[in-house]
Amino acid sequence: MVDRSFLIGRHGLMVPEMSADHNLGAFADAPLLFEDLQRETEPRLAPLQSGDRPLRFFASAPIFNERFRRIGLVSVADHHPRSPDKYLISTLLGISDIVGEVLYKMDKENNIDAEKQNCSSAPNKHTSYSIGGFAENSAPPVPDGHSTVELFLLDTLVERKSILSRNAISYLSLRAWRKPMKKHQIAALRQIKAAPTPDFVDTISQEIIDGLDRLVGERPARIVTHIPCGHSRKDDCLSRLLAKQIAARLNLPFVPVFKPIFSSGTSHPKANLRRPAMEMETPIVDPVLLIDDVASSGRHMEEAIGLLRQSTDVVLPVAWIGGNASARPPGEMPDHRHGRPA
Repeated sequence: MVDRSFLIGRHGLMVPEMSADHNLGAFADAPLLFEDLQRETEPRLAPLQSGDRPLRFFASAPIFNERFRRIGLVSVADHHPRSPDKYLISTLLGISDIVGEVLYKMDKENNIDAEKQNCSSAPNKHTSYSIGGFAENSAPPVPDGHSTVELFLLDTLVERKSILSRNAISYLSLRAWRKPMKKHQIAALRQIKAAPTPDFVDTISQEIIDGLDRLVGERPARIVTHIPCGHSRKDDCLSRLLAKQIAARLNLPFVPVFKPIFSSGTSHPKANLRRPAMEMETPIVDPVLLIDDVASSGRHMEEAIGLLRQSTDVVLPVAWIGGNASARPPGEMPDHRHGRPA
């Protein structure tokens, strides 16, 4: 087991030796920067200002788990006052993200090893393992039956309800990529989309329904449709399967409004610029729930919403994973599985 203070210190930053009395508590829940601590009168800083060699310069960034609980600090300190480089705080924030991810993986690996030992005496017992962080840091429990790849994706994506915008349209997203793991998450999703399992479709569909229930109620529209299938080059792509399952659970008609657009290559914003334009196969007039699995740039959402609004006044667009569109805070949208603000 790697010592955590050693792990942080390996980044070349000095980690101040603090006793239990030096705990800054909630005061350290935001980035801190003091060029000269001797000029500060905040009582909670007194432990840093006292002793044989009091600190003068101090900067830190909190390490959070994905439940927004602070689990530590990445800090740099000096016994002499100094003016920091303007990039110091952004560097500390970047390191705090990296350290948080490493600790996340270390703790989960330890949990998995312990679970394997507990189950070694019961070889016929079925066990599901989550891939990802601290016990309190992992994503919501998912039902048994998921593959390891599915569990990895479900457990490592960030739960983040956001209103994303592209030009004149906005849409809801429920999850976001975790930056240090993004390329692995994308690879996992591509593998899943090649042959989506009923368990995976069922879990994501329920997650979308739960998010909509909190935002607009139980029956947010009169029909359900989806962004047209494209790079998967098959009729039952993930967005279509999700839309069909959501429609069935909400007891609403599923209507495939758009013609499929089968494209070669991978689904990437630059590649999508060469994709043929969407075409409506079935114009609709009722309020419609529009489903997509991933909205990387919001371009597909923008195009589909524009076409739908030619025949209906109400379009409610939802993407399971949001990408690079501009985020607009949705306010206090509670996540009713955890009883906390999203």
